[in-house]
Amino acid sequence: MADIYERAQSINFNLYTCIGFWGVKTKNRCYRFLYYSYSYFAVFLATLYFVLQVLDVKDSLDSMATLSDNLSATITSVLSITKVYVLKFRLERVERLRKHFREHLNAPGVGTSEEDKQIFKEEAESYMRTSKMMYVFVSVTISSWWIGPAFQGKVPVRMWTPFDKYMNFEAYVSVYFYQCLLLGIYGGIVMSIDLIIWLFIFLVSTHFKILEKNIMKFGSGSPEERRREFRNIVIHHQKILRVHSEVDSLFSISIFIHLISVGVLISVTELDLVQTSTNAMSMRFMRQIGNLTTAIFDMFLYSHYGTLLEEMSMRIGKAIYNGPWLSFTPAERRDFMFVIIRSQKKCKITAGKMLPVNLESYLRILSTSYNLMAVLKQTK
Repeated sequence: MADIYERAQSINFNLYTCIGFWGVKTKNRCYRFLYYSYSYFAVFLATLYFVLQVLDVKDSLDSMATLSDNLSATITSVLSITKVYVLKFRLERVERLRKHFREHLNAPGVGTSEEDKQIFKEEAESYMRTSKMMYVFVSVTISSWWIGPAFQGKVPVRMWTPFDKYMNFEAYVSVYFYQCLLLGIYGGIVMSIDLIIWLFIFLVSTHFKILEKNIMKFGSGSPEERRREFRNIVIHHQKILRVHSEVDSLFSISIFIHLISVGVLISVTELDLVQTSTNAMSMRFMRQIGNLTTAIFDMFLYSHYGTLLEEMSMRIGKAIYNGPWLSFTPAERRDFMFVIIRSQKKCKITAGKMLPVNLESYLRILSTSYNLMAVLKQTK
């Protein structure tokens, strides 16, 4: 079971570590010093890039294409830096969550049976397939920002510099590779944090699925065995609810910032696509299609995992209700009624403790983004 969990989560945390924003577990002082120096240097580069983007906003108002590129890069940089700092001060809580899930919430009897292992394996494989798809989307999008401008002899994004970046080959190459490095770091930050959040939501949903399976099997055996099984079910349910509350509390702000930023990014990208639709075969048009597809897919996955969690939490009460009530004692029926009542309250992942993250909110955000694009088009 540990192998399945590690396979599902290691690549995302390893990516976050390589970027420089996750702690390293070593007693070697020299290695720790080098790693944290690299981490702070990466933060400095990312922050500097954001400042240079802001300084160039006024000069980028001359064309929609330039403004769109600058806004896209600025929004991505703000999103990345904000999510890094939000998570940076909560690393201990994230590590505790990882430990809880690695130990199956310390719920008695969970993760030991072959059925539990099969459920974890199937769900982990599904999550890893989704992760690989996201890696492909983000990699293609970032590559399009790198490759297109190189063929045109331009930098990926217009940015203020204290010198003319086109005055010679060395100046151009230095700015070009600096921007490519930062775009890669920003993409890696956003993707790795998103995958970490989806991982925890997916694990809570998986535990609800295992709990549902245990409830459906309940009812056979002696009264003593049923009491022990019922106690294990209640303990597991309580632990899932506590961990869900911790996941929501830990990532609610990050999700809120992410959805707002991606919503604005979709609006700006749609507006730019409308402006460049007359040249549908241009490199810029194809790049913006990639940006829009990645942003929509990213938001969809948030909504998908949030909806999955809501549905799995509601199925607990249905599993009890559809169970063999006639074989239960009056005391067991009364106890299970409390579990049914508690399961009527959906377990939700929220954005800023306000907006539930589900498919309904996904459609609402897309609609709002389109309306914002229409307003920008009328006022440009």
